[in-house]
Amino acid sequence: MQTAVVSLTALVLLIIKRIFMDKLSPRWQYGVWIILALRILIPAEPRNTLFFPLAVWIEMAKTRVESFLDSAWASPLMPVRTIPDATLPSGMPSSITDWLLVLYLCGAVLTALRYLCSYIQLRRLLHRGTPASPELEEAVRSICGRYRLRPCRSVMIAVLPSPFICGIFRPVLAVPEGEILDDKILLHELLHLKYLDPIQSLLWAMLRCLHWYNPFLIFVFNRIGNDMESLCDQRVLERLEGEEMRTYGRILLAMANDRYARCPGTSSISNGGKNISRRIEAITRFRKYPRGMGLVSVCIILVIGSPLLLGSRNTAYARMLDPSGFGGEERAMAAARLTKCSTPAGALDTYAKGLLTGDPIYMVIVSPFSDPIHSSGESTIDSEQFQNERNDGRNSAIPGETYSDITDAGSYGFDLIDKGYRVLNLSENKNGSLEGFILLRDSVLVPVQVLYEDGWRVTENGPRSYIDSLYPIDIDNGSLSPLSLLRTEGKTGTVEVYFYTVYTVENTIIENDSAFFSNSFFDTSIKPDAQFGYGEIYTTLRYTYRNTGMGKPEELAGFMSCQLDSPDQEAYFPPVPAGAGGLTIDGTDIKYLAVDDSWDGTVTISGGSSTDISESGTLRPPAAWKVRILWDGEVKEELTLENSQYTER
Repeated sequence: MQTAVVSLTALVLLIIKRIFMDKLSPRWQYGVWIILALRILIPAEPRNTLFFPLAVWIEMAKTRVESFLDSAWASPLMPVRTIPDATLPSGMPSSITDWLLVLYLCGAVLTALRYLCSYIQLRRLLHRGTPASPELEEAVRSICGRYRLRPCRSVMIAVLPSPFICGIFRPVLAVPEGEILDDKILLHELLHLKYLDPIQSLLWAMLRCLHWYNPFLIFVFNRIGNDMESLCDQRVLERLEGEEMRTYGRILLAMANDRYARCPGTSSISNGGKNISRRIEAITRFRKYPRGMGLVSVCIILVIGSPLLLGSRNTAYARMLDPSGFGGEERAMAAARLTKCSTPAGALDTYAKGLLTGDPIYMVIVSPFSDPIHSSGESTIDSEQFQNERNDGRNSAIPGETYSDITDAGSYGFDLIDKGYRVLNLSENKNGSLEGFILLRDSVLVPVQVLYEDGWRVTENGPRSYIDSLYPIDIDNGSLSPLSLLRTEGKTGTVEVYFYTVYTVENTIIENDSAFFSNSFFDTSIKPDAQFGYGEIYTTLRYTYRNTGMGKPEELAGFMSCQLDSPDQEAYFPPVPAGAGGLTIDGTDIKYLAVDDSWDGTVTISGGSSTDISESGTLRPPAAWKVRILWDGEVKEELTLENSQYTER
C-alpha cells in the first residue's frame, strides 16, 4: 500500500513538473520533491489518501493471498495497520509473504551498508590525498571572499575526474590533482556546501534504502539528484555575467563523475555523465525569475501537497461499503476492515446500527482486533450465506421486530426516536477508554466500552437487560446505575441527587417535508466521523424524612432545589408558595406532598433538559445543587450537594 501511494505521488509530481518545466525555476523543480519525501515518511493511511480505491483492492488482494497461506506474521482478516499502531512480528517466518518481508528488510540493510562502504572508501581516499597547493587555496579564498561563501579544507587526488564536496560535519573539497580548475567549477562545489547539499544527499540515500526494490522510484531519485545539480547550476549562473554564463555549459562537460555517483554525504550524488545533457538543457532555459515567482512556487507546492499528503475522505468510500456491485461482499468487507471511526460518537453510532440492522459490516468496522472476526473464520465470502446472515441478524438485538420497523418511523415521524438508539451515562476512565450504555429502541440496554485501537472501537462489557422506559428511571430497579449519586444528611432527613446523561447522533431523514405532510426515517448509513448532536440530562432529587427528634411535618412536606454552576454560586429561591404538587419558578424546582397515612416519607422531583452539543461535544451536568427543606411552608434547613465527578465527554 505504501509502495503504491508513494509511486503514484511520484508519478503525479513528474507530470506536474513536466507541465511547468519551462515556467518555474529550478528552485521549484527541486523543492517540489519535499512532497515525495514527506509522503515516504508518512505511513499510508487507507482512509485519507488521494488514491483511496487502491487501499480496498490491496486489502482484497492481501485477504485472498493470505487465505491460502499459513503466515506467522499476518492474518487474512486482520486489517492493515499503520506502523505506530502495529505490533512487531513474533516467531519464525512460515509463508512466502513472511519471507518477502525478510527479503525486503535484508535488501534495505544491504543497500544502506553499500552506501556506507562507499562513503568510508571515499573518506579513506581523501585521507591519503595531497594537501591543496597554494594556488588552489588562494583560488578558494578568492571565490569565498567574492561571493561570501564559507571555505573548507581542500585536498588533491589523482584519480578524480572532477571536484566535489565530501562530508557533513567536516566537509572536504576534493579536486583532481595536476589540473587547473576554472573558478566557476569551484564556485559550483562551494555553493553545494553553502546550501547543505551533502546533507540532503544523505537524506535522499536513506529514502532510497526504504524503496530499494522499486525501479520506478530509483529512476525518480536519480531525477531528484539531477534537479539538485540543476538548482546549483542556477545559483552559479545568478552570480555570473556575460561571457562567463555562456561558457559555463561547456565547462560542465568536464565535471562528469560516474565513479562516486550517488555517494551519500557528498555533492557527487548524481554527477554522472548521463545527467549532464539534462543540466545543459536547463542552462539554455536560464533566466532570472522575478521575485514574486518564489511566492507563486510556494503556493503551488502547498496546493498540490495538501491532497497528496493529507488526501481527502472520498464520498465514494461509503459506496464501497455497499456489498452490491463489482467485488460484492469481499470488497465491502475489505472496505470495512480499513474503515476507522475517528470519534467515539462515530464508533457508538456504528455499533448501535450494527445491533439494530444485524449487518456484519458494521461490526467489522468497530470490533477490537482481539475479536475473532479479525483473526479467524473464512476469508472468502459466500454471497448467499452473507445475505442470509445480514437478514437473520437484523432481528437479533430486538426479538419480534422487523428491519422495516427499525428504519421506517411512519408518517410525521412521531416515534422516530423509538426506532433508533441513544447513548446513556458516557464517562471516561483513567486509561482513556469510555464506558456507558446503548439504549436500543428505549427498551434494550447494552453496556459497552469504547477504546482507541487504530480508530475507536466498541465492545460489550456486561449482560444486556430490558427497561420499561427511559424517563423516569427508578434508582432502585438496578437495571441502570446513575452516572452520579450524591447524598447528604441533614437535620430532618436525607437528600439524594442522581442523574443520567443521554447523547444522541442526528440520524433523522425527512422526506416530502411540507406544511401538510412529512415522512421521517431513521438513517442507518455508516457515519464513522459522527459527532453527538445534542444531549440530555435527566435529574432526580429525593428527600427522605428521618425521625431525629425534631418532630414531623403536620400537613405538607417538600423542598426547593436550584442547580448551580459552582458550589459557591448564590442560589435564588423565590418566596415559599403554598399548596401541594410540583412546579418550577425562575429555574427553581418546588415540590410539595401532603402528609397523611399514605405518605412514605419521601418527596421526589424528576426533570430533564436538552442541550445542543454539536459544537462542544460536551454535556456538562451541574456542579452543585442547593436545597431548602420545607415543612408546612417553613424553611427547616438548607443543604448543598457538590458534584465533584461530573463527566465532560
